[in-house]
Amino acid sequence: MAEDVTYRYNQYDLWNETPGSHQLWKELIIPQYQMLVTSLLFFIFILPLAIITGCYNLVALKLRERQLVRFSQPFQVHATVVIAFFLCWLPLQVSLQLDFTSRQEDKEDLSQMTLLISPLALSMAFINSCLNPILYIFIEHDFWEHFLHSLPASLEWAVSEEPDSSLNPSS
Repeated sequence: MAEDVTYRYNQYDLWNETPGSHQLWKELIIPQYQMLVTSLLFFIFILPLAIITGCYNLVALKLRERQLVRFSQPFQVHATVVIAFFLCWLPLQVSLQLDFTSRQEDKEDLSQMTLLISPLALSMAFINSCLNPILYIFIEHDFWEHFLHSLPASLEWAVSEEPDSSLNPSS
């Protein structure tokens, strides 16, 4: 009995140049896939990271020159946003590199691991878009002071039987 072998392919062979031939697929498609992975690394990770870092550094320097605010607070916010971008997008880049390596070297165990981590890595990259506004709020100097000050009134309003509009934190 011949052993059936199944290869998992994403549609990188858009023009169907390699129907049924794994060796031909490796010869033609792997270089194209390598270019795709390298392009993604540059355009969705390295270039945005450089732009974000550069822009935040320029803003921080301008704020320092004009002495509009304490220099440490904007620097802390900017550093946190850059680090968050790096940490959220790095797993996707690692996942793409692992996927490429598993295809290039026909490593099934690596391919299975990539299948498991890719959805989580992609989700983390997308979460970064939502994370920035949250980071700006939580790093804000007065946020915790206002939050802790309003918390008792909010709790009292929430648990009262007949809400008194004078205790409503939103009024």
